[in-house]
Formats: sequence, structure tokens, C-alpha cells
Amino acid sequence: MKRHIYNPGGIGKRYRRYRWFLTCFLASGALLFIALSGRASAANIEVNSLTDNGTGGCELREAIDSANGDADSGGCVATNLPYGADTITFSTGAGTITLGSTLPTITDADGLTIDGGSLVTISGNSAVQVFVVNALASLTLENLTVENGLTAGI
Repeated sequence: MKRHIYNPGGIGKRYRRYRWFLTCFLASGALLFIALSGRASAANIEVNSLTDNGTGGCELREAIDSANGDADSGGCVATNLPYGADTITFSTGAGTITLGSTLPTITDADGLTIDGGSLVTISGNSAVQVFVVNALASLTLENLTVENGLTAGI
């Protein structure tokens, strides 16, 4: 004669609890991954001087060095770290940066955006090339006027 044991709180109930816990745990992990993957991973570097002679606070030349090296440079201190696809902005108001020599070569493989806020002009003074961008780097110019630059090798 077979014996039948009635077990209302037995293995089936524990399995359902385990399955519910595992489902909630995996869903929470997926939501956390989605939330963290949308975080900004770019440094903001603010230029506060329109000079090009090394005497200002954070000049454009130093800001480019900072973006290229993924580290603070000269008077430039990045915010919104970590470094990545960096953005250079200006807190100088309207004005022109007249270059004495070509700006540092853009080597930032993560990408660099320079946003002049529709107020800044960069002039090569009809004497120098303004930008040089390495083959593996990218440069985006937004709201910025570039004028009187020489071309090289084009």
C-alpha cells in the first residue's frame, strides 16, 4: 500500500520562493546596469582666458593638452570626471583667441568637442594652422568661429 504524504508547505512552495527571489534579483541587476550605462563619462574643461601666451588661467592650448592627456594641465581642471569624450567650453564671454603658433595636435581617441557658445573666435592670424587632428582622434567644433588659419598638406 502506497503512502501519500500531504505537504502544503513543502518543496514546491520553496521552489516558487526561490524562483521569485532569483527573478527579482536578476531584474534589479539589469535595471542597475541600464542606469549606470547611461552615466556621462566625459570631462568638462572650462577655458577662462582668451590669451595664448601662457599667462592666463586655463587657456585653450592647456585645455587641449588636458583632454589629450586625460589629466589636468596648467591652469585647467576638469569637472564631471572621469575623462572620456571631453568637452571644452568657455567662460570668457565674447572675444577672439589670436594664436601665436598652431594649437596642440588633437590626439584624444575618445573624442573632443570644443563649444564656443557662439561667442568665441579662434584666429590663426594668417600666420599659423589652427587645428591638427590625428587620424585616430576626432574633433567636433560647435558654436565656434575659426578664421585666418593656414592650411598644411591639403
